[in-house]
Parts: sequence; C-alpha cells; structure tokens
Amino acid sequence: MSSAHVQELRGQYVRRLPTQAEISARSPIVLTERDRQLLVAVHRHGFITTDLVELAFFPPLNGSRSWSSSKAYERLRELWLWGYLERIELPVARVLGGRRPFPYSLGQQAVPIVEQRMGTVTLPVQPRRLDRLDHVFIDHDLKAAALWANVLAELRRRRGCRWLWLGERGLRAITGCRFCPMPTSR
Repeated sequence: MSSAHVQELRGQYVRRLPTQAEISARSPIVLTERDRQLLVAVHRHGFITTDLVELAFFPPLNGSRSWSSSKAYERLRELWLWGYLERIELPVARVLGGRRPFPYSLGQQAVPIVEQRMGTVTLPVQPRRLDRLDHVFIDHDLKAAALWANVLAELRRRRGCRWLWLGERGLRAITGCRFCPMPTSR
C-alpha cells in the first residue's frame, strides 16, 4: 500500500496508524482507572472491539440506551492516537462494502501500565506480534472477549457478586499445558 498511515499485515489485515494531522490535533490524555482496567482487559484477551469495550466499561446510565456510546469510541480513539492501543482493520469482500469493527490490541505505550497493574508474577506483558496475525486466533480471542464482556455486563446488575476471569494465556501459564485447561496428574 502506498499510504503512510497503514501497514499491510498477513492475511490482508491492515494495521492503521494515526496520520500526522491526527497526531498534531490530538488533545492531551490523562489515564483514568477505567483506562487502566481497559488496557489490562486488552492484554488478557489479545483483541477487543469497541462494542465489547462499551459493554464492559461504559454501562448505560439509568436504564437502557438505544444508541452506541460515543464516549467509548472517543476514548478508544484517544488511546490509539497516543499509542496505548493498536488498531487493526479486518478484510471485507469488496462486493459487501463497509467494514468490520476494528479489533484493538495492546500498544507499546501501555506495556508499563499493564505490568504495574498486573504485578510481576504474571506472564510478561508484550504487545501482540501483528506481523504474525492469523484469522483463527483473532476470531477466537474476540469470541472469548465477547463472553467475558457479556458475563461482566450481566454480573454488574447483581449486587454483591464478585468473580475472577482467567484468560487462556493465564491458564496455560498455570497448567503448563497448551491444550489442557487443568493440570494433569502423573
């Protein structure tokens, strides 16, 4: 591609980069507690889309809403412009037109924040190797993130309910097995 604000990846995926105009027009950012939680969630799941961020971190106020939260879109855009997130564009057939939601992955700027938040006992925090993307893993990660976001949204409505989500990478680190979710006895 000839454009300076896109980077071609495997499988016709594209990494979107902010343009010089977008970078010069961005406003200063101060990370909130919600931003830190969002970055940890992106790290745990690998990829997350705007609708899942909205479901998990931007709950409706006073009942239901019938439109998407522009605050979720704006915040993800700001985090992307400042390098905390990477934005990937998925391929769409030309005859279909339009586009699919951007999956976001952890950006280089977010690494120290996520490391500080998660502590040193977890897996090392590293941005995804975008040059090695495979649609099977992206789809799988997004489905797991969708399950997590929906469970979180449902449990938010229940008072006094606490839960802990362990992602696949964390489970593999605990069990030492790539395919088994539970430790094996010998």
